[in-house]
Amino acid sequence: MYLTELHTAIADVTRDGSYTTPKIDFLTEEGAKLSRPMKKGDLILSISGTVGLPCFLAVDACIHDGFIGLNNISEILNKEYLYFQLLFWREKLNIIAPMGSIFKNLTTDIVKQFLIYLPPLSEQKTIAHTLRTIQKAKETRQRELELERERKAALMQYLFTHGTRNEQRKQTNIGKIPETWEVVTVDKVCEFLQYGTSKLCDSDTSGIPVLRIPNVIGGKINIFDLKFTKPEKKNLKSYL
Repeated sequence: MYLTELHTAIADVTRDGSYTTPKIDFLTEEGAKLSRPMKKGDLILSISGTVGLPCFLAVDACIHDGFIGLNNISEILNKEYLYFQLLFWREKLNIIAPMGSIFKNLTTDIVKQFLIYLPPLSEQKTIAHTLRTIQKAKETRQRELELERERKAALMQYLFTHGTRNEQRKQTNIGKIPETWEVVTVDKVCEFLQYGTSKLCDSDTSGIPVLRIPNVIGGKINIFDLKFTKPEKKNLKSYL
């Protein structure tokens, strides 16, 4: 058995953005015969699980039943404009998608009957060009941030295993470190370790605000959506 046609997966779209190149799955020749082949530049839309995410194919590929392909687009509709329209309406598409046994699923009938704005073709092209310019700037910055994250990870790996003084290194139970360093457990250097409250939280603002997982965004505390609790007085001091 040998692998042939590229097979588009949701992970490819969420990874690559507006132009996606399948990198995870390939189909056998027999599998490709049963799948829907699409051409480079074709517009597709995710309809299962991650609902309403449009993208263009950067290469020829097959799509599975988690996508629909938008082919034979009318001459009165600019394909780039349609992409941004679908992106604009993604939240609404997600809301109206019925829930299946496990995931939300859009149907082709829902997509066919979905209403979009249709200005004159010249204005569509102008809107699409403006949004594409901003999209490219955003994607360039995202690639720069990814490179910065990779450089930071590489620097952390080096500094935490070599230090800053070019010392000889010694072997420890967690790897090689500079000779003058020690390996200790966290409780040796941290005075206070404790679980937070497990009491039920709600929106009653007369209680004590509680930081939950959703309040930690990008490594920072976000207090936009706080919940509150009313712990027993004897426990309040320890939690604070």
